[in-house]
Amino acid sequence: MDDVHFRRVDAWTMLGEAASSADDAWQEGVPVEAAWALTFHDLHPDARQVVRASAVLNGPSISLVSMAAAGGFSMSRLNEVLDVASEAGWGRHVEDRFEVAPGARAFLRNLVLSMPANAVRLMLDRIGGAVIAATDEVKAVPPAIRADIIGVIRAANRLGEPALVARVARAAWHVVTPDVSLAWCKQLAEHGEQAAIAVRDPALLVELLDSSARTYSAGGDWQAAERAWLRALAVLDRTSTSERFVDFLGLLATNYRRWGRLHKMADTLLEVVALHQREGDPVKTAEALAAVGTTLFEAGRLDAAIQHLESANRLLQELPDDDVVARARRSVVLGDLGQVYAERGAINTARTCYHRALASALDIGDDAIATRIRELQATLPSV
Repeated sequence: MDDVHFRRVDAWTMLGEAASSADDAWQEGVPVEAAWALTFHDLHPDARQVVRASAVLNGPSISLVSMAAAGGFSMSRLNEVLDVASEAGWGRHVEDRFEVAPGARAFLRNLVLSMPANAVRLMLDRIGGAVIAATDEVKAVPPAIRADIIGVIRAANRLGEPALVARVARAAWHVVTPDVSLAWCKQLAEHGEQAAIAVRDPALLVELLDSSARTYSAGGDWQAAERAWLRALAVLDRTSTSERFVDFLGLLATNYRRWGRLHKMADTLLEVVALHQREGDPVKTAEALAAVGTTLFEAGRLDAAIQHLESANRLLQELPDDDVVARARRSVVLGDLGQVYAERGAINTARTCYHRALASALDIGDDAIATRIRELQATLPSV
C-alpha cells in the first residue's frame, strides 16, 4: 500500500478517535481534508445531503429549519440524520442549529465548488423559502436563522441570483423587530439594495431603503436613516407620485427631529411646502407652512416662526367659511401663533390669537382644539 494510502488510513483513524467524544471531535488540527473526503463518501445519502447544505451556506453553523428544507426532511428524520453526521465528526447539534466542525470547513468549501450549479441553486431556493416561511410564521427574524439569511444571500450572490437575494431581503425586512442588531440589518440592507438594482426594480429598491431607514431611525442611527431616505427620495423623484414623495419627506423630517437637527427638519418641510404650492392645494400648503413655523419655534427662531405661521393663517383665512377642515386647521395655527407671540413677549397679540382660535373652535364644535386653546390662555399673565 502506498504512502498516500497509509496517510489516509492514519487520518481516518485519527478522525474516528476524534469523533469518539464531543471534546475530542473539536481538537484543532486532528482531522485532515483527505479524511473528510473519505468519511463523506461513506456517509448515508441523507447525511451527505445535510453536509451539502452546510457547504452551500458556507458558515460555521446552519439552522435545523434550513437543513430540513435543503434535504426535504421532516424534523424527526433530520434529527436522526444529524446524529449520524455528528457521530462521524462533522459537527454537533446545539439547540436549533448544527455547528460544523472547524476542521471540515476547507473540505466543505471545495465540496460546494464541485456541486452542479443547478443543485446548489435548488438547495438555496429551498433554504430561502424555508427562512422566509419561518420569519412569516412568527412575524420576526428568529436568532437561529439570521445567519442563514445572510448565508443564503451571499451564496445567491456568488451564483449570480439577485432575484433570490431580493426576495429573501424583502421578506426579512417585513418582520425585522427592534431586537435585531443594526449591524445585521446593515448587511441585509447592503445586499438587498444591490440586488434590487441588479434586477432593475426601482419600486423594490425604494421599499428596501424605506425599511432600512425606519429601522435605523428607530434604533438611533439617524445618519444612516438620513442616507437611506435621501436615496429613496432620489429614486422616487423619477418614479413616483408627489404624494409618495411627500410621505418620505415627512419621514425624513421626523428623523431630523429625533436627531435634534431642527434646522434640517425645517428645510425638509419647506420642500413639502413647495410641492403643495405647485399642486395648488392651499390646506396642505398651510399645514406644511405651520409645521415649518412650529419647528422654527422649537429651534428658537421666533421671527421666522411667526413669518411662516402668519402665512399659513392667511391662506386658511381666504378659504370658505363652510370648509370645516380649514377652519379647524386655522384654529390650531392661531394657537401656535399665540404661543410664539407669548414667548416673544407680545402678550396682547398672543391673547388676540387665542381669542380668535377659541371662537373658531367653538363655532365648529371642536372640543379638543377648544380645550387646548383654553390651556394656552391659562399660561398668559392676568390682565
